[in-house]
Amino acid sequence: MKVVIDTNILLVSISRRSPFHWIFQRLLDGDYILCITTDILSEYEEKIEEHMGQAAAEATLKAILELPNVKRTEVYF
Repeated sequence: MKVVIDTNILLVSISRRSPFHWIFQRLLDGDYILCITTDILSEYEEKIEEHMGQAAAEATLKAILELPNVKRTEVYF
């Protein structure tokens, strides 16, 4: 299954203490394919850094980009 995760959903699912962590964990486990664009990645980074700090943003993006079940897509207008 291919999905796009809203930034707010990703933000609340990162912490292991969150009741929504299962969403992020299933991504890490490869249960679905995350489709992202450069714009989505930028928004993820901006919001995670704003709420959790630069180190958390960098670690999260690094983890996402290294996953084999992440599909980068280019948007053409």
